[in-house]
Amino acid sequence: MAPVGISNLFPYQQIVLGISLLSIILVSPAHLKSGNTGITILIFWIFGWTFFLFINSIIWRGNVRVLHGYCDVAAAFFAITPQGLSCAFLCITRQLYRLSKAQAVIITKAQKRRDLFIDLAIGLGFPILILGGHALIQGHRYDVWEDFGCYATTYNVVLAYPLYMIWPLIASLASAVYGSLALQQFFKRRESFESLLSSTNSGMQKNRYIRLMWLCCIDLLLVIPFHIYNLIDNLTNQKVFPYKGWADIQADWYRVDLYRRIIIDMLPTAKSLVITCLVANFLMVSTFVALFGFTRETSKMYRNVYYWCMRPFGVQRPARVMPGATTTYKRTWLDKLFRREGVQLRSTTNTTGSIPTFAQSRPDRSIPSARQYSATDTLNLEEEYDEKAVASPLSARSVIVVDGKRLTIPGLNAMASFDSAEMHKATSAPHSPSSTLSGETAHQGHASSRV
Repeated sequence: MAPVGISNLFPYQQIVLGISLLSIILVSPAHLKSGNTGITILIFWIFGWTFFLFINSIIWRGNVRVLHGYCDVAAAFFAITPQGLSCAFLCITRQLYRLSKAQAVIITKAQKRRDLFIDLAIGLGFPILILGGHALIQGHRYDVWEDFGCYATTYNVVLAYPLYMIWPLIASLASAVYGSLALQQFFKRRESFESLLSSTNSGMQKNRYIRLMWLCCIDLLLVIPFHIYNLIDNLTNQKVFPYKGWADIQADWYRVDLYRRIIIDMLPTAKSLVITCLVANFLMVSTFVALFGFTRETSKMYRNVYYWCMRPFGVQRPARVMPGATTTYKRTWLDKLFRREGVQLRSTTNTTGSIPTFAQSRPDRSIPSARQYSATDTLNLEEEYDEKAVASPLSARSVIVVDGKRLTIPGLNAMASFDSAEMHKATSAPHSPSSTLSGETAHQGHASSRV
């Protein structure tokens, strides 16, 4: 029997979901490096949602097999995906509002750690808590739909609304409040907003902030009306059963309902549920890629992936060529076939040309040696010795011995100590007759050298 109705999506369903999954994988790494917890949580929920839809469309193509382990995980994830997405938007708008109200103050590590724990509690902890409430109103284990896989079941009782169904709308409303306040602050402080973001050390740039604001506006205009419509449809078009206790809900809990494609086409509720799920996923992924898939970081990622994929075919990233350099190329069989120049391997710089010299001559700041001077020399050591060249602290007046005599040099920090007897013996040796001085001359040198 040929597929009819909603089942006629093959193979478009698999192709669209595969492209969506690949787009998320390509776009996500550049934004995960930013350290924004709200964006990371949003990527987690969108990626998981798309991943399970894609796997389901492949495994359950034309069959209704039962896979208990996988279906339990997939059904639980599908059950809390609306809450997870709404809580991720709440984390993002909360951060945008805090940044819009912040002053030029550096965010400390303790504040970042506290914000991280709060975002994880909102974006992951609260949906897991809602999953526990969903277990109280889960009529049976899960359903398996042909061509679409396994989905969670919810018993439409009165208790299901306060425990499970109302929370996506509440989280979206809280996100709308934060987003409206952040948008108001942005327009009020738009001129100084870029400097404010850089001063708060949050890792947030102005362009990324504006993209997140657009995302919050889409959440305000599309997600909230969708949650309101879903609640009204369940209350009016579906029968609401009274809550009769745990035993009534958990009776025959291990049952797995199987739905063939012909039954899905005959049930308006099942058909609308499948169409809504697929269209909502496509819109969410398209919005995310349109806002965050064309930034500078993602463009760099695209180039890296392109050259990595084309490396087996001899296509490599072009290297920068310096002026006057000799370039070497490698030609593969594809280059020879299409008569191309080939892939650049390296460039050798021509060393025969003149290379500009940037080194500057440093002044001679060496400490004068005691053997460079004799007591007969009349020197002004203050002019030949630079006190600023010697690292502080320096003693105000230091004494060294020259030719057995005391020589005072201001600003010299105890350069060395000499024994006067040994110095006099060394200077009176036969091989250094120039150092033999009379007492009168030494006295004059001593007097002229003292400052």
